[in-house]
Amino acid sequence: KIIADILSKEIQKIIPPAAKMDLESYRGNKLCENFFLFFSTLREVKRYSNSFLLTMPQINEEINYLDFAALESIRIFCPDIYNELPHHKDILLGNKDPFSFKVDIEERKNSIEYIITLEKDIRKQNIVRAIIFQLFPHAGKADRSGDNRDYRKSKRICSSTRFNRYFLLHVPTGEISQGEIDNALKIASDQDAFIRCLKEYNNRNILDQFLGRIDDYIFEMSPEKIKCIVEAFFDVGDELSITNNGLINTIMQMHIGFTILNLVEQIKDPSIRTEIIKNGVKCGKSFYIIFFILFNINKDKNDKQIILNEDLPTINELAAKRIQEKANKDEFAEMINLGSILFHWMELAGSDAPNDFVSNLIENNQGIIRLLVGFVTQSYDDYNGMQYSLRENNFKAIAEFADIPFIYSKLISIKQNEPSLLSDELEKIAAEDFIRLYEKEYPILS
Repeated sequence: KIIADILSKEIQKIIPPAAKMDLESYRGNKLCENFFLFFSTLREVKRYSNSFLLTMPQINEEINYLDFAALESIRIFCPDIYNELPHHKDILLGNKDPFSFKVDIEERKNSIEYIITLEKDIRKQNIVRAIIFQLFPHAGKADRSGDNRDYRKSKRICSSTRFNRYFLLHVPTGEISQGEIDNALKIASDQDAFIRCLKEYNNRNILDQFLGRIDDYIFEMSPEKIKCIVEAFFDVGDELSITNNGLINTIMQMHIGFTILNLVEQIKDPSIRTEIIKNGVKCGKSFYIIFFILFNINKDKNDKQIILNEDLPTINELAAKRIQEKANKDEFAEMINLGSILFHWMELAGSDAPNDFVSNLIENNQGIIRLLVGFVTQSYDDYNGMQYSLRENNFKAIAEFADIPFIYSKLISIKQNEPSLLSDELEKIAAEDFIRLYEKEYPILS
């Protein structure tokens, strides 16, 4: 009892005051009760305290102090077990590959026992066993518990995002730190500073991680902060979604779009939700984000009213007006993912306006190429990386706006007489895929 009291006081001297509540919680009491059993002398307490004081500051923003304290006891008293733990992440977290149909639970349990029996002292084995199943409540199971939002937000070692940091004692390269998340959310009310932060994270390829972590803090945000964040995404969402090839990264676009919807949905007052979306549609610079949001709101209007249904026609008209204004200024043809915008335009305002726009666009050969590039889509796989193509469904979609045989004949002429118009990779892909699909669809005409 005396040793335990001294150890407890030593730990409390090291951890921040806010972490003491966790230490005094039911989970804290049970975990301390187990790992305190390692200690029998003041010398062991001193050795542990010195080690804890040395290692914790390197990673203190990234960890749950209680979990780290317990893990540190394993490192000091059972180093062989500690060194083996990082090699069994999925087993300890209870994670299951979503593409695996069957996992041998018995084999997983045996793996945990193998780890524990690396320590030959039976007494220490029993202590470690108790600690492991408290640190990793889903150890040996097969689900996706490591993705649990509460574990991640609490910085628990049983979170997939946090696990590696406990052993590396630093944030792995290419991952976002807790400090960076905290900083972005802290400055979110200053829209210019927040946008600079988003662009920096995007350049470092950690923006998608930040978007995935916003959900952890969504219930703590005031309507004012949500409004600022949403306005920023409406302003620069497209810029953040553009790839090096000049196309929209649809995965990033969806991530930003659903982040906006999730944030706005947390606001209880429907009139405030409606006003935020309306302002985004009216003033936002990110057309693709605007239409992604409107598509989902129109699709789900009978299931969940993110905005008031009576205001939806007005907002749709506002979006259609913005497209028409862009088309009138000759800015529309250069838009990325032109095909997607044309369909949104048609849904919002009928077919006449978009058809008239396309008719004018394809009066010259450059316009024809621009139209086809606007229907190119991307896909990704681990083997080939990012791939671009004009798919069959997009080939058929072009027929909604233009005469397919006319475009085919023009493309053949361009290839023969103006090949310089197809100098860009995407232009080549669009033209060659269109010709191939046309000749497949209309072999007699071609």
